[in-house]
Amino acid sequence: MGRFIVRLADLMFVVWSDTVDAPVSHVMERTAMIEHLVVTGGIGYLEALTLVDTAERDGVSDPTVKLAQVIAANRAGVAEEFLSIEEIIEASSVRPTPPA
Repeated sequence: MGRFIVRLADLMFVVWSDTVDAPVSHVMERTAMIEHLVVTGGIGYLEALTLVDTAERDGVSDPTVKLAQVIAANRAGVAEEFLSIEEIIEASSVRPTPPA
């Protein structure tokens, strides 16, 4: 399974899976994404920084992939349907858990 970082909007990054064609993380800002990659991805800080820098510049951290292709082929909806970038951001945003 291939995973890479996608910049959905300014300061909004997700880990994307090309197996499920959808985000496999919630939306994070730059610093949180770098920390997430180091802690859960098992990579060093400099590698995580490079991946996020590339995604910030090019839209994706994988230089062989185009952002437009990723978005056009996404199956990020609940029933694996296509979602717009705005809908992906909404669906992938962390919401506070209401008190019990």
